[in-house]
Amino acid sequence: MPMASSVKLWSFVLLMQCLLVAWVLTSDQQTDVSSDVYFSVDASLVDSVIITSENGKALKLMKQGGKWLLPDYFNLPVDTGLQQQLLMALSETKADRNIAQTEAASLRFNVAADNFKRHVVVSAAGKPVLDAYFGGSPGFKSIYARKKSSNNIHVIKLGLHLMPDTVEQWFDKGLLSIQGTVLDVKGADAELYKQGEQWMMRGMEQQQLNQDEAQRLLRYLEHMQVTAVVEPLKAQGLADSKVDYSFVLKSALQSVKYDFYKLDDGVVVKSDQRAEYFYVSDVIGKSVGMIAREHLLEDTSQVP
Repeated sequence: MPMASSVKLWSFVLLMQCLLVAWVLTSDQQTDVSSDVYFSVDASLVDSVIITSENGKALKLMKQGGKWLLPDYFNLPVDTGLQQQLLMALSETKADRNIAQTEAASLRFNVAADNFKRHVVVSAAGKPVLDAYFGGSPGFKSIYARKKSSNNIHVIKLGLHLMPDTVEQWFDKGLLSIQGTVLDVKGADAELYKQGEQWMMRGMEQQQLNQDEAQRLLRYLEHMQVTAVVEPLKAQGLADSKVDYSFVLKSALQSVKYDFYKLDDGVVVKSDQRAEYFYVSDVIGKSVGMIAREHLLEDTSQVP
């Protein structure tokens, strides 16, 4: 065989081998990922989200009467900001690339049915519209993902921080906040009322009120933030306990009473708008206790 023909033949064989290797290496790759949208329904139609953590514990978010609630956690309202962030992120997420399809890969990337970081089921009108496993992160703001109905494993732009796996992270921490601008605050020994942008102490108008301190302290009452729910058994004991300090807040929309209890494991607040008792941070507990006549008046030498 002529030398030139031999070279051409071996070149052809080498080319075919290269093509074969390339085909094998890319056989798991998806050629058109732009059509693989992870969330294909209007987020406004979604009425249920179930998030299961890697330890197998599931939490449920449910839309009832137009409001998102935690049915298995005192029916508390959901942090709508976080809920909207999650649904928006899922609705806008497309698969960047398909990296593998094997069962071994699903275990390695933590997207297997029995080995995952999160298992999320999103439903609308009682029917699942997204059922997927989410795994570890290969890089910044990216995680591995696999739909339950598919073997394809993708890298998508999403973060596990958008799907917390505890109810404490999901409930609305501002659920006790009063509606509207607070105009009047009444405590044990002082009543403060708003006059323009200034706070005044009723009956002590001639005394100078520390406006900066009043604004700082009252902000904790105006925008009440809680951290967790008190366990029902402990809450029962608080019903007959002595209240350490109380405040009644009034706005143009409503009047709310807050009772505070100082316990060994923290400060607890009870609003007359809800049945539950809640823990507040130590900062809030300490600050609201300072809303008193002697602390807020500039000169207490004339205070009766």
